[in-house]
Amino acid sequence: MYTWENQPWSEKDIKLGAFFGIMLTFLFGLGSRGLEQFGIQPTPWKYAIYGIFLFFPVWWLTLKKYSASLNAFGFKKTKWWFFLVPVLFYLVFVFILVCYVLTLRSFGVQIESTFTLGPFPVLSFLFVTFVGPFFEEMFFRGFLFAGLMKKHGFLVSGFISSLVFAAVHIQIKTLFPIFISGFFMAYLFKKSDSIWPPLILHALINGVSMLAEIYTK
Repeated sequence: MYTWENQPWSEKDIKLGAFFGIMLTFLFGLGSRGLEQFGIQPTPWKYAIYGIFLFFPVWWLTLKKYSASLNAFGFKKTKWWFFLVPVLFYLVFVFILVCYVLTLRSFGVQIESTFTLGPFPVLSFLFVTFVGPFFEEMFFRGFLFAGLMKKHGFLVSGFISSLVFAAVHIQIKTLFPIFISGFFMAYLFKKSDSIWPPLILHALINGVSMLAEIYTK
């Protein structure tokens, strides 16, 4: 069984990692949008760079500093039916998202897609569906949430990690649904004792969103 005390990193490491994660992704977002203003589409490479930016504080504060193993991040086996639960969670998330979008539209507020295809839609799909979720889950659930769970309960750890998860996407209009999805993923991690179920849910949300973006263009 996964134990939250297995993480060697301290709360100071978590705060430092969260700070660097937010700052690096914020600067990355500004740089990416700056390039787009000049007609340069950094997609799909921006998704790979974003993953590297998130991985850096994890590598620095856990893998390098403590020689932490992947097991400490939750990369371990779980019961087979936990691999089916993300589908149910996805359907619940879609229902909440539709209600949220319709509510905003009733006030005249439109939500734009958080993903862009760029000149290489297939590569963009692969990066967004598989590469992005891997690094994000390793940072937000494996590093941040799991580290907080050593001293705090699920609600506090889930709230903080999901709030940071939503904040780094730099999308005010989608802050709420991204926060909810992050909370779902934290809950899946806690219940399954493995990072694989939340990673599957994350990949499912991103992958379906990208497919919708591709087929509506």
